[in-house]
This record gives sequence, structure tokens and C-alpha cells, in this order.
Amino acid sequence: MKDSELLIIKDRKGYMEPLYGFSCTLNEGEQGEKSLTVSGMRSEENKAGFDMIQQRNYFVYQNEEFLIIKRGRRVVGNRVKIDCTNDHRFFDDLKRTRIYETFKGSFSPYYLLDMVFEGTGYTYVFNPVDLPEILEYEDFGNDNKLSLYQQVIGDLGAEFDYAAKVVYIAAKLGVVTDKQFLHKFNISDISEDTDSSNFATYIKGYGKPKENKDAPSDNSIPYQSKTGAYYIEPTQNKPATKEIGATFSFKFTGTGFSFKTIVHKMGGKWKFEIGDTSKTITTYSEQTTEKTIEVVRDLDSKEYTVKATFSKDTDNPNTKTKGNDPFNYLLDGNIITTFRELVGDEQYTCVTEYASPLAEEYGVIEADPFYSDTITDETKLFNTIKKGLYDSWDISISLTAQELAEMGLSDIHRLDYAYCILDPLGIDLLLRIVEKESYSDPYKSPKFTFGTIKKKGTDTIASLSTSSQMVSKVVDSKTGQIKQSALSGNITFNLAYAIGVLAANKVRIGAGTIFDDGYDPREIVAGITTALADATTDGLLSSSDFVKLSKIMVGEETVDLQDILNRLKALEDGGVIT
Repeated sequence: MKDSELLIIKDRKGYMEPLYGFSCTLNEGEQGEKSLTVSGMRSEENKAGFDMIQQRNYFVYQNEEFLIIKRGRRVVGNRVKIDCTNDHRFFDDLKRTRIYETFKGSFSPYYLLDMVFEGTGYTYVFNPVDLPEILEYEDFGNDNKLSLYQQVIGDLGAEFDYAAKVVYIAAKLGVVTDKQFLHKFNISDISEDTDSSNFATYIKGYGKPKENKDAPSDNSIPYQSKTGAYYIEPTQNKPATKEIGATFSFKFTGTGFSFKTIVHKMGGKWKFEIGDTSKTITTYSEQTTEKTIEVVRDLDSKEYTVKATFSKDTDNPNTKTKGNDPFNYLLDGNIITTFRELVGDEQYTCVTEYASPLAEEYGVIEADPFYSDTITDETKLFNTIKKGLYDSWDISISLTAQELAEMGLSDIHRLDYAYCILDPLGIDLLLRIVEKESYSDPYKSPKFTFGTIKKKGTDTIASLSTSSQMVSKVVDSKTGQIKQSALSGNITFNLAYAIGVLAANKVRIGAGTIFDDGYDPREIVAGITTALADATTDGLLSSSDFVKLSKIMVGEETVDLQDILNRLKALEDGGVIT
């Protein structure tokens, strides 16, 4: 057993003891999930460490620490056995600290990650390729650092993993390996699970909510009553008043209203009392014009009684001197336009919808609506919901690998890619490992679960088996990273053409075969066929020797040279040798 695979118990002060005789199962899942299941009996050689298995202490396994939160003990004969499953301390370390402030604005991922990891004891390595450069928040913070970290990772659309207090973050993690998993060769316990519970063919998206919660209605009304002295002002030939304290009143139903009047050099003020609310407007302007003034909006939608009172505008320079009295117009007709509450789609800056082509075959299956607090452009919203619609179903493959010396399966990690040929399921594909279960028992083979294959509803599992592609289609030679095109499920591998195990039933030489320069077996065959003899013609052999050879027995069969010639002729013409 490697030193790193020896189970160790560590207390909160850092004191450590080995735990001999314990078995461990390490489970590694998606997005950093790591848990360690341990099981063991108390014995003379491990009793010191056994008694240290207490709450909030740590198991150390493969140089990683797992926090003990739940512990189970039971008596077996006269001995005590412990079984417990423990999560990696990473999650607890981040959860135990908090950011109390709230931040609003546009932030780089580096700024947010620095904030999250400060004081936690962890550092991070961030690869920004194919990830957003800026994240926008209205209220980032006021939560524990684990929640905030998960929020940043989710908003980035990134993956992460960690080892030895270093967190690795990128659009995609893992490497493409040349490891092969083949049915009846090095794997067993193959299972496939298909899940279409999230399948949908239609989605509707809503952009950022409008700041105003109402809009002008089609309803306009006149005032209902008035007090004070009014006259016809000769310049505009419209009713007006100079009486300070003159009023007019009306009722309306809605969330607010606007008021149509005439603004001019001698204007004063109208103070509107609307229930418990009051609003004041001025009619002073150096230019005389008819104007509709928004008085109030975004009130609760209900009936209101309004009273407007005329007063002097002390900011009007034209009415400051004696004899220059202000006046306000009070027009006849429907001078009050009400506001109404926004309903449905009109509450948002943009709204759009997307239907998958699969809706024609499977019908309209509605996904949960998408809501955005930032998108105000309809095209951007459409592209977002189209990308987010889950018009696929998941196919999950799991298997147990048989550890072979030449395979080196211990070098395969979660998030890596490996080749799978599972003939009974019709799968011939490069798949990603999303879960790995490994054991301290060196004789127990690891178990791998491969990531979901997202297949469109019209596809079948049989379509996964396609022709061979080169690894260069998957890995960018400049960066060493996996290409995005390789992650879509469209690039597959036929291991019959890979280095390693060759499936004999897939060997074919056809008319389209390309050979290296200087080597073309068709030319060799052509030379051989022109030089061969037959029963009547001399060649490399004499015709008499040919007749003798035709009578040679191999086992209980006679060698048929004519059949050999026929096969060579077929190869020369680009035929298939079977």
C-alpha cells in the first residue's frame, strides 16, 4: 500500500495516528464532490487512532482531509466497529466564514474569487478562456463564502476541482486519455440509464423587469368640480384663475395620472392631494405651450379622490414683483389621463419564446420560464433561452473496470475522457468520467460512471456508433485543452482503429484506402498476379510445378490456387476480402 493510501486520523490540534486495518472507499463526483467512506474494527494496533475518531476531527487519505460529521458505531461480538461517510473539508472550510457586506456593480471573476478565498487558507488557479470577463450583481454578498463561491461558479458556467488547498477553475477540466474500456476485455457490470424527465420542446423568456410598474391607460377624464374665481384668459382664450387657493377636484381608478394644461411665463403651482399622497407641479415656463405633465404613478391600483390647489411659484422670476400676479389655466374636457397596472408580458423590457423543431414530433412540452434581471435585448434573450432549452434526454453509462497492469487505470481521474466500446449497447464513443469510486483494497477494481450523453429526441442509442476520428479533432495542439466541439457528443471514436485492442471483425481494405508513399499493396498484388503460373502457362513457376502444387494437401483439404488468384484479383480491383 502506498503511504498516501494509508488512512490517518487527525485531531483539531494537528496530532495524527495511523488507522491500520481500515478499509476506505473514495467517491469523487461532479463539481468538486468528494466523500470518503471508512470502515474498521478496534484492535490493539489501531486503538490509539480508533479512539480519536470523533466529531470534527479529520480522516487523511491520499493527502486529502475529510471532516467527520456523522459517525456510526456498533458492537460486533466483543469488539466495536465504526462506519462513517465524510465529506472533504473544502466545503466546510468555506461555509464557516461569511461576507457581511453587499456589493453592487460589474466585477471581474478575479475580484470575486479573491474576495471569496481571502482568509480561507485556499488559493486558486483560474483559466478565463471561454468564460465571461465580467459578472454583474445587484446584491452580491451577505452570505457564507461557500454559497457565494457556488454562485460565482454557476454564473461563470465553470467547472472546478481542488487538491492540496489549491482550487482549479476553468470552462472544462480533464484531459483526453488513450485508455480503453472494452466489453469482455477489461470491464464488467455495464449499465445504462436513460432519463427524459427534463425533456421539453418549448420555453418562454422574460428580460429585465421594467422600472415603472404601470403605463398610460386609454382612459381620460375631465375634472368634476372647482372652487374660486375663473375667467377666460384673452391670450389663449382659455379658462384660468389668479385666485390663490382656487381648487378643482376629481376621482380616478388606477395607479396614477397625468395632467394636461398650458405652461407659460406667468405660471404658478398646482398641489395635488391624492389620498395620503401629495404632489406639486409648476406651470412656469419661458415658452408658452400646451403640455401634459406626469403627476404621479406606481401607486396601488385602486380608486382615489384628488384635490388640486393653486399657489404662487416662488421660483418664477416673472411673478416676484408687485402687480405681476401668477395665474394657472384649467382647461375644459378630458385633461386627466390615468395610469394602469402592467400585466403579463408588458411588465418586462423584452419577452420572447422558442420552440424546438422536436415540438412537431413530440408536441409542445413547456419548460419552466426563464427570467433575467439584466437582459434588455430581445435577440440576446432569444439566443439565451434557445441554448438553455433541454430538448434532449440523458443517457448515463456506468461500469466497473478490471485493473490490468498494462491499462494503468489508476492514472484516470474524474473529468478525464476515455474510449468506450460497449457492443451490447451499440456504444463506440469517447466519454467523460463524472464519478469515480476507488478503494483502498488493491485487489478491488475501481468503478467509473460516465457523464450523461445528451441525445436529441429523434436520435437512438444505436446512432452513437460512428466512424473513427483522430484525437487531434478533440485536443487543441496549441493549448492542450479539449476543444468545445469535442464536448458536444458529436465526435466519437472507433477503438477498432486505435492503438491497443483491434477488433478483427472490423478490418477492411476498401477502394478508398490511402497508403503511405512508396507502399501500395495493390501494386504489389498486380506484380504478383502477372508473374504467377497456371496449369497451362509458365510464370514464376512452371506449369508442371503448378499442377504439382495444386495437389498439395493441408490437413484434409487441397490448396486451391485458383481461389487464391481470385482473392488477389478482388483486392486489385478494390474489393473487400472476407
